[in-house]
Amino acid sequence: MMPATPPVKSLPPWAVWVIGVALLGAAWGVVQLTPSDDAIQAPFVVAASVGEKATARAFDVTVTDPRLGDTAFDQKGWYGDGTWLVVDIEAESRQVEQGALLGNIVFVSDGVTYTASERPSSALPLSLRTGIPQTGSVAFELPEGVAQRPGVIQISLDIETRLDSLVEVPIDLAELTRHDDVEMRATGWTP
Repeated sequence: MMPATPPVKSLPPWAVWVIGVALLGAAWGVVQLTPSDDAIQAPFVVAASVGEKATARAFDVTVTDPRLGDTAFDQKGWYGDGTWLVVDIEAESRQVEQGALLGNIVFVSDGVTYTASERPSSALPLSLRTGIPQTGSVAFELPEGVAQRPGVIQISLDIETRLDSLVEVPIDLAELTRHDDVEMRATGWTP
């Protein structure tokens, strides 16, 4: 003969509701804490200010001397009228001696991305060496209205920045003195 099993006690209805609400709250918390696919693959932002050296995964870079002008020109005789933001950069490789190129420099203002112009002689793309900084200028042709807004210079090795370093240097264009002409400096090695 089998022993009698004791009767099973059921939970009071209010306890079932409390447990159900607690489980729903825990599930909501897990959903809120789980990063999105974009967040999982986001670049590692390295913030720096003008004149400050930024150390990214594979390169060091310094943005200096931002200037705004109505005409940009280079040493080879090119010039262009418009609204130009010109910045100087100094960069060097941190890891690779050959084949490292600083290939992406953009200016972002109000969610709009402006790529560095390819028309003047510029430092883009910049061939990097370890321990030997290279300097040069890049120019952005901007719409007139952007010349009074803040923005950020973004610098990376490539346009694809997922899971890689992205240097960001804020620049408020309203604080810059506007010149008639701004010169693009020649690209060269710094001894």
